[in-house]
Amino acid sequence: MKMNKMLEVKNLSVHFKDEKSNSLKAVDDLNFHLNKNEILGIVGESGSGKTLTAYSILGLLPDDAKIVSGNIIYKDTDLLRLRKNELIKYRGKEISMILQDPMISLNPVMKAGEQISEAIAAHSILSEKEIKQKSIELLNKVGIPEPEKRYNSYPFSLSGGMCQRIMIAIAIANNPSILIADEPTTSLDVTIQASILKLLKEIKDERNEFSMILITHNLAIVKQICDRVIVMYGGKVQEESVTRELFESPKHPYTMGLIESVPFGKDKSKPLPQIQGNVPDLSSMPAGCKFSDRCPKVFAKCKEEPAIKEIEENKFVRCHLY
Repeated sequence: MKMNKMLEVKNLSVHFKDEKSNSLKAVDDLNFHLNKNEILGIVGESGSGKTLTAYSILGLLPDDAKIVSGNIIYKDTDLLRLRKNELIKYRGKEISMILQDPMISLNPVMKAGEQISEAIAAHSILSEKEIKQKSIELLNKVGIPEPEKRYNSYPFSLSGGMCQRIMIAIAIANNPSILIADEPTTSLDVTIQASILKLLKEIKDERNEFSMILITHNLAIVKQICDRVIVMYGGKVQEESVTRELFESPKHPYTMGLIESVPFGKDKSKPLPQIQGNVPDLSSMPAGCKFSDRCPKVFAKCKEEPAIKEIEENKFVRCHLY
């Protein structure tokens, strides 16, 4: 069955400059797409380029980062070819984002409801009264008790779970077609995590043309709600697969290591396997396969950069083993 693409990232490269003005490849010739009515998981350790990819889509890169090549196609529009004032019309309206830490992302001296109202007002011609009423309705929708009262609450007086729900209300305030959720449950306990994931799934399921990118290092979350997964390392896609097949038959040694390190369903009397070493600094990435210095299956050819290949239908792997 052919699916319509909502978003397509083509040959995206994002570089930083180091102290000696050397160009460091944080995202390196990245390609992926997001289908209509799909939840796409992007997984990988910190430093793999996940969040930087999301910021590239919305034009929110830090000052020391630069997109040096690529296209980001939303429907029929290349977002990278838009002027800043044109991109603002898409940000929050067509594509919205939930940031990692709600306690930091929310304005501490602005009432929670007013922050939702501000997001609505940026893309709306509603009256002030109508905007406030819609904000209260959104608070109720995302499961905030006593929404009229909480409208006037400051973020510091709310729990982490409530603040994350407010972030979600802001993100869906203008009915975007795409929601990017960047580590939406990282700072929350397991019970609150489950309720936030349930809420995100409900939001997706009740809309006709709505897609989501879930950025996380938590594979248990990916297995729970994602339709398809891309595994990133060294700024590149290392494996792409339908979620069920990724967990049943991972192909890339990095993907295997990530899945083996998930504690759920494992014998607790035995030590949990771990990927040896750490993600290298951008200035010291291996010349060939980016994972070669940590890979248990490394061999001579890994000194060359492998191309990504479709080894089975809709299953892509960047590895010389295939």
